[in-house]
Order: sequence, then C-alpha cells, then structure tokens
Amino acid sequence: MRLGRTREACWVSERGRGRTFLDLLDRQSLDLVAAARERAGQDAQSLQRLDAALQREDKARVALTAAEALLDGLQKERKTTERLEGLKPGEREKRLAETDGKIQSQLEAVKSLRRALSDAGAAVLVELRGLFPEARPLSSEEILAALPKGDLVLGYLWAGERVVLVTAGDRETGGAMIAGDKERYRALADLAQKVRSSIAVEPRNRSEPMDLPAARELLDALLPGEARDLARRARRLVVLSDGPLRDLPFEILLWISEDPAFREKPVIHAASATVYLNRLAAARKASGERSLKALVLGDPVYDRDAPPEPEQPKEGVLVLAAAQGSNAAEAGLRRGDVLLEYDGTKLETQEALRDAIGKAEEAHTKGERPDKEVALRYWRDGQSREARVKPGKLGAQIQAGDVASALRSLARQARGYEKLAAEVSATDQVRLFGGSLTRLPGTRREVLSITEVFRKAKGDAEVLLGDAATVAKLSALAPGQRYLHLATHGLTGSAERPYDASLALTRPRDVTPDDIGFLRLDDLIRGWRGKLEGCDLVVLSACDTQRGVKAGESVLSLPWGFFYAGATTVVASLWKVDDEATSLLMARFYENLLGGFEKPRTAGGEEHAPGKGMPPEPALREARGWLQSLSAKEAQAARDRLEALVAAGEKIAAGATEGKERGPGGQPRVPTATKPEDGPPYQHPYYWAAFVCVGSPD
Repeated sequence: MRLGRTREACWVSERGRGRTFLDLLDRQSLDLVAAARERAGQDAQSLQRLDAALQREDKARVALTAAEALLDGLQKERKTTERLEGLKPGEREKRLAETDGKIQSQLEAVKSLRRALSDAGAAVLVELRGLFPEARPLSSEEILAALPKGDLVLGYLWAGERVVLVTAGDRETGGAMIAGDKERYRALADLAQKVRSSIAVEPRNRSEPMDLPAARELLDALLPGEARDLARRARRLVVLSDGPLRDLPFEILLWISEDPAFREKPVIHAASATVYLNRLAAARKASGERSLKALVLGDPVYDRDAPPEPEQPKEGVLVLAAAQGSNAAEAGLRRGDVLLEYDGTKLETQEALRDAIGKAEEAHTKGERPDKEVALRYWRDGQSREARVKPGKLGAQIQAGDVASALRSLARQARGYEKLAAEVSATDQVRLFGGSLTRLPGTRREVLSITEVFRKAKGDAEVLLGDAATVAKLSALAPGQRYLHLATHGLTGSAERPYDASLALTRPRDVTPDDIGFLRLDDLIRGWRGKLEGCDLVVLSACDTQRGVKAGESVLSLPWGFFYAGATTVVASLWKVDDEATSLLMARFYENLLGGFEKPRTAGGEEHAPGKGMPPEPALREARGWLQSLSAKEAQAARDRLEALVAAGEKIAAGATEGKERGPGGQPRVPTATKPEDGPPYQHPYYWAAFVCVGSPD
C-alpha cells in the first residue's frame, strides 16, 4: 500500500477474504458427495475412504442425538423434582443430588460425543476437499470490470498491528494505511468497540444519546483523504468488514455524519467483492415478474414444559439490586421485584417512593405512629406479596418508568445462553447446559402483520406459528418461495464449533438427528443446497444473525447457509434486537418491499410511487429512518396500525399451519404507550440500526 501498488493490494485482500464461503458458492450447483464419487471414478481407495468417513460421521451424529435427548430428559427430571410437594425432610435434596450426578456424568459423555462428531465431520471435509480444487477469487481487473457503475468497494483489513483500507470502483483501485503501529491499531479497535457499546445495548432511557463524537472520529479514521471523496461521489458503498468492524453497522457512521452526502448513502455488506458480484449475478438471473409468494415463521415453542409467563404489572418501581444487610435485603427483596405500594401509597414513580419513605420516617421520628415497621406490597413472578420494612432508606437500586420493558430487559440479561464460557456456543448453552430461551410474543404479532401486508399486496404468505414452526416443516415448504421471513431467537456459534450458528425453532417431541429444534448453519450447508433457488430475500428477524465466528480466513455466520441454498439477499442483525421495535420495523419494511403504501415514500433522495415495491436495501433504509424519527404520538399511531394488521392477520392464520399449543408465555403483551415528554421512543440506534442488508441490494 505504501508503494502505491493498489491493484496488487486489492488482489491480496480478495484472496484472503471468505475463501471457505467462496468454495461453497462455487460448488452450489453440486451434490458434493455424488460429485466426489464421480470424480473419484475408478479410484477404489478414494471411494473407500470417503464412504468410511461418511459412515463414521452418520454414526457419530446418531450417538450424539441420543445422548443429548437423555441429557434433556435428566434436566427435565430435575425441574420436576424441584416442584414436587409433600416430600419428607431431606428427600428433595437427596433426589436432586442423585440427578445432578447423573446430569454431570451425561454431560461429560455428550462433550465427548460432540468432539467425536466434530472430528468425523472434519474427516469428511478432508476427503471432499481432496477431490475439489479451491475456488478462485476474481482478480482486481475482473472485479473492476464487473462492478456496476457507481459502486465503491471499501475493504478493511485488520492484520497484525495494521489496519488497511482497499478501495475499488469506477475502474480504479486505491487505498490507505489507517493504522500502521500497535498504538494506533489498539486505539482504533477501542474506538470501534466504544461506538458499538453506545448503540448495541438497550439505553437506560429512550432519549439517551449514542456517543456521537466517538462515531464521527471513527468515520474520519475509516475514510481518510481520497477515500472520503470517493465515498461521497459513489452511488452505493459495498463494505467488506474485518476485525471489530464486523460487529458494527457501517450505516450508523454515515447516518451521524455532518456531511449530507453520507446520511442516506446506500450500504451493502459482503464477505468479499467476489461474493458480492456472485450474488448480483444470481439476482439478475432470478429477475423478472414473479408471484409474491412468502413463507413466514414465528413464535416457536422453545420449551414445552415451561410454566406460563406471569402477567406483568403496568406500574411500579423495579428493584435492580438490594444491598447486603440493607432494609430491602432483610425484607427479602431481590432483583426483578416490582414495588407496588409503600405504607399504603401507590408507587407510580420513583419520586412517589421517595416521598412515601420520607413521610413514614418523619412520622416515626415525631412519634406520631407507634408502628416500628412499614407495610410494603410488591410483585414477584405473577403474584402480589407483602413485606414489612423499617422506616427509612431501603438500600436498593431501583428503576422507574416502563416496568414491562425493564422486566423484559432483565429477562434478556438473565438468559442462560448470554452467560457463556468463551469456548461454549450459545446453541450448546441452551441445548446442553440448562439455559433457557424466553418466548418472543412480538414475533407472533410480527408474522401476522407481515401476512396482512402480503394479503393487501395480493400476495400469498404461508404461515408457520407455534407447534408448526419446526425445522421439518420449514425445510419442506421453503422451496419455491420468493421471500422467507424467520422471526425467532438467533444464536451464535463458537470458535470450536462455528457451524453451530443457528435459529431456534419449535422443539420436536422426539428429537432426531434431522431435527433437534435448531436450524444450524451446518444443516443449511449439508441439506439445503438448491432449496432457495429463485428466493429473492431471506429475513432473519432474530438476534445476532449477521455476527459470525472467525474460522481461519473466513467469518462463518448464518447468511452463508442461506446464500448457499440459493437466496440472493439476506437481511440480518448485529445485536440482540428489541422485540417491539423490530415488529414495527419489519411491517414498514415489507410495506416498502411490496409497494403497500398510499403516498410516495423517499429513500436516499429517490421517490418511490405507491404500488411499486422498493428493492431490499432502500426498503430497509427507509424503514430504519422512519422508525427512528417517530414522535411519541406517531409511535402510538404506528402501534395502533400494527395491531390492526395483527387483528386482520389472525383471521388468515386461523386456517394456517399452526399447532394447538402456543408455547410458554400465554397471550402476547400489547405494547405500552410512551409519554410525549419521553421524546422519540425509537430514536436511539439500538432500536433500528441492528439490521443490515447482505448480498445483492436489488
């Protein structure tokens, strides 16, 4: 780069990006095993090695599934024992200890079988790779010749102690050394993490701003000098992220820019320039007039044995923590309790609690009341409870405001799969270590509203909800769909098992190797080849679906599997998204996509007429801008419109593929209104910036 040999730098950069992904796309039209047998021809030894490797892998998968099913049964047995009534003293503890011993023993067996399956799978890949040459990435000249006019590739490389930018567009390559030493490298990484921390975590209050100075400083660093001028003039930016930038939507840096040329700039994400051009070619091949056919999935049953989710209080003061030895701790209060009344005073605000404590303390000091304790009423796990506390400070950290939202936030923080050891994948945590997945009631409402948007556009949306939201039914119905929308929990893989990145679907009553309740990246690559040919768009409306795990030169994430299956564009997320905001965003996105709006809408300065759908990237960009700009009054009107869509969608879903069970959680919670004085409820990027467009923008 310092020598000015930018075309060579572009070629070197391209060779090091997404090679595993590129190999998959290059072999997309092949049944790898069948093709490998054909290539092996009369080589008996090669065929024998391949068959033996496949048999070992199948045997290891069956053994692992059986062991995991037994482990799941033991964990359920433990939960049942915890709830048993009428046991003799010490009997419960004895039974739990015995079950814990069995669980630990079975857990070790499962770990061993997982390693065996991983080794067996690696052996199969070795045999297959020996029969197929690696795919060749495009050269710099080929990339420049194929890039659409106005597209600018921004390729970032974080290597060693250097950060390099390589650009390609309008028949020219360029670049810059962004960080050339350890000190600058670390400073840039810290800055990127600081920006992500300010946008990817739910704010304490909805008007809390993101770290604008840090974001603008990062944009200045990432687009220096000539690269900034190129980006300003470009029609669209194709971002190839690396390092800490992989977890950061580049769009947010443009949105907060003081330069008006950047605020509405289209951005598309890709693993490499070669992969981007591959998806563009696939989109052109699939273009033309086709029916609006969609498969929409949501509200899976994660745990059939989970108790119903209790109805949450609409008002009160949430306890975040009780200090050891404090008044609150001695009364038995704990994190997640909601204070409802103090000394007969209804607690709607934090100030009400403070005033009630002050009055009770003053009355006791003056001797106006003989009681040595004050009555306190609070909510816990769906029940109203009573406690007695001494007058004076409670010694608790509390939070007022929207109690339901705060409780949902606590539930997200308490999910087992978010407390992972570094080497354990989220999928492992849920399947093997007793972690739980909370129900997402907003996904049902999201599915129903999208279904109604399709109906209004004279489209055909097939619905999978509740019991029907299984791997088997999804796999059977996916072929032939133009759109695929999956609203559920997304789980990341691990460095040891990156192909475990997955979507949580309805857990089958009888777990089999073909359906463990999760659609994994591994499943997509092994069994979905060609299922999504002709599919324009897959929307992964879940948490962390674009975040991947570094494996060699590639970063493995869920969109890869859907691209391999044939999809041309994937919309995915970079953090754990808000249930309510996502439902609103997705309804608007599909209205844009299908042209289901009555007045012209503008995205990036381009006006789109009613009845004419937008391509995925501008449709998503307009929806994000709309959501973040809503006032409190407009947000309530948007919720009302969403509820109307949901109500209409319920009629369609009544005859759809839906089981009788709704899963844990009972009836969905209707979103609560926000007060005008709270400001725009979705202005913070946490609510709207997580979703990005990957693959083809068109």
